Amino acid sequence: MWILVFAIYLACSVGGMLLVKLGSGDTVLAIDHGVLQFKMPMLSILGLSLYIISFLLWMGLINVADLSYIVPIGMGLSQVLIIAAAALILKENINVYQWVGIFVVITGIVLLNIKK
Repeated sequence: MWILVFAIYLACSVGGMLLVKLGSGDTVLAIDHGVLQFKMPMLSILGLSLYIISFLLWMGLINVADLSYIVPIGMGLSQVLIIAAAALILKENINVYQWVGIFVVITGIVLLNIKK
């Protein structure tokens, strides 16, 4: 059951970051004629909502799974998925160092799952 919650956490976390990035084209804070204005695009609001949901799911996950198991895997997979989503959706370039980093992270995740 917690694996399903973990997958939803990853989707909300990565989706939230992507939506915040996609909505970040507009000015969020501005001072106009001495008045502070706060404007937040709808995509950023949706992204923030997803990110809050992912945080709440994360709090639940660390209560039911081994901390030494879930934290490295969760952090590693979320970083790899964010890089993949940025390349596919935002058309960002992945350089050689990022490819090496992705390989190291995935290798670490595999090594963490080996049980003697």
